[in-house]
Amino acid sequence: MKGNQYLLSIVEVSRQYNIPRDKLYSESRKKTTEIPFIVIGSAKKIHVPLLEKLLTEKAMNKESLFK
Repeated sequence: MKGNQYLLSIVEVSRQYNIPRDKLYSESRKKTTEIPFIVIGSAKKIHVPLLEKLLTEKAMNKESLFK
């Protein structure tokens, strides 16, 4: 993995975690979302450690990531 392993693009997160890319892009456009997006210039990245924590919590509570 190149670059920062803590910040990944939507496409990279989609590939690594098998999350639908279209749903991630949709969530990134919302004002409020649980997914930890970080805007750097014009690029939107996802903070991986916080995403993993969120996915674990959702799995433990048997909740969906998307509403």
